[in-house]
Amino acid sequence: MFEFVKTFMEDIQKKVLEKQERFNNYISSINEEIVKNSSFIPLKRGWTNIKSHDLIIKNNWNYLFKVKWFFPEVFLGIFFTPIITTIIILYSKNFEVNNMFWEFLWLIIYSIIFSWLAWLIFYSLHRSYIFDFQNWYFYDTIYTQKLFEFLRDEKYKNKIISLKEIQALQIISERVHGKNTTYTSYELNMILKNSSRVNIIDHWNLEEIRKNASELANKLWVKVYDITEIYVENFY
Repeated sequence: MFEFVKTFMEDIQKKVLEKQERFNNYISSINEEIVKNSSFIPLKRGWTNIKSHDLIIKNNWNYLFKVKWFFPEVFLGIFFTPIITTIIILYSKNFEVNNMFWEFLWLIIYSIIFSWLAWLIFYSLHRSYIFDFQNWYFYDTIYTQKLFEFLRDEKYKNKIISLKEIQALQIISERVHGKNTTYTSYELNMILKNSSRVNIIDHWNLEEIRKNASELANKLWVKVYDITEIYVENFY
């Protein structure tokens, strides 16, 4: 029994070392110093196992990574359930104004506040981003209307990125282990000329991410560094 456990642990250690060696060899083979000096560790730990964005190309000028429609629909459906339930109770109980009205009124107020906070959390996590090839910037679509105004504001310098600063794209993967689920998540990131990175999308559909990366790289005239078949980071 002890010998079996020892052999099993040695096999695991061997595979870990082989994986690390393949990764190191790949990094060493990169001939772009900016890319080589960048990180290949996931930017967004433990992200979604749902395809969160669609790439929409508009007139070859705007490459929009848009949040899929079912995200807000499902989210709102879940968090507005207390409001809907409250309305149903109001009409089914035939309550008297002096008896139950205030209890139900407060329940409605709490439901609205809770749903509003939940929507803010969702909105901060799931955003639509655009590669604007007319103005040559990458940014959150909420900045579209006041793009040039924000460009003059120092606090937005890391949020609105010149496409000229993009050195390459990278696709990396991580194995996510949750309490009741295990899945592989993939990231598409930009590597900038200062070797820093910016995440574009992160979800489970590798084929779609590779397709998006190819379309984007062809437009930007940059390389894609895909290490998903060489190295998978584990996240617990």
